[in-house]
Amino acid sequence: MHFALCILVHREFPMAKIWSTWILNHNISICMHVAHLNHTGQRDVEKFVAETGAHVVPETHTAWGEYSIVLAELNVFDYCQKNFVATHFVLVSQDTIPTVSPMDLEVIVTTQAKNMSLLDFCEWAEYEDTPYDLLLKHFGVNTTVMAAQFVIMFRNHYAKISPIVRRITNHAEETQSPCMTTKGIFKPPCAPDEFLLQSVFYFHFPYDWLPSKCIVDDIRNRRAVEHSKSYIRNTLPKIILQSKQSAQCPDPEQNFGCAYSYGARKFRRADVAELLHVLKQNSVNSE
Repeated sequence: MHFALCILVHREFPMAKIWSTWILNHNISICMHVAHLNHTGQRDVEKFVAETGAHVVPETHTAWGEYSIVLAELNVFDYCQKNFVATHFVLVSQDTIPTVSPMDLEVIVTTQAKNMSLLDFCEWAEYEDTPYDLLLKHFGVNTTVMAAQFVIMFRNHYAKISPIVRRITNHAEETQSPCMTTKGIFKPPCAPDEFLLQSVFYFHFPYDWLPSKCIVDDIRNRRAVEHSKSYIRNTLPKIILQSKQSAQCPDPEQNFGCAYSYGARKFRRADVAELLHVLKQNSVNSE
């Protein structure tokens, strides 16, 4: 496959069975960052690594709203860059499931996104002279944008931007630099995983990306919520159909209505059996 799977795991990996089934009979390179695992999470990861041969990078402390999450992403991408031949790095989290088959995703990264990255720029607001904007400008990045954390990153793009992203992130960690949250509050607990990599990317490659919903959320009161059984039975099949259709998007560079998606997140361990059934019925998984 021309893509590598990059998984961020915090505490537990409830969707491990989903992903080990998804990659069955496919040669997919996998790299993971795991942090603060409890006993169940340790078993999840150990079994997944044994079944898939996934590589786990050294753990760093991570917490929601900290720059440490960006460092974890960089460590996973760096490993892929140095050790895998994949052209694209696909980022997911522990409660994410795929909504396209491995072959559909292969079509996306080898045709429509052959020399492109996929990002979900969800907000094009102005951040001029905010603390976060000033932090980026200090390192010569004069564009501040917001995009979803989950991306498909083209390796050539990552090679160009990773040094500057790491310098900014290390500086921010050392100085506890404030930034802007999605609610416009200037304080350290923020969402750097939605600003930092994406802003540096857009500054260097303003035209070399394709629009993507990447990971689909159920948003209520500005926060993603866990999905109900009704959502799994009735809404998830529609999301899978839309994801499949995006793999055959006729002219993605001209058609911004063709937003690629490859997964959905916020699913519970208790629903894994039903999720496996829905994914098999809709030809996402081979089992």
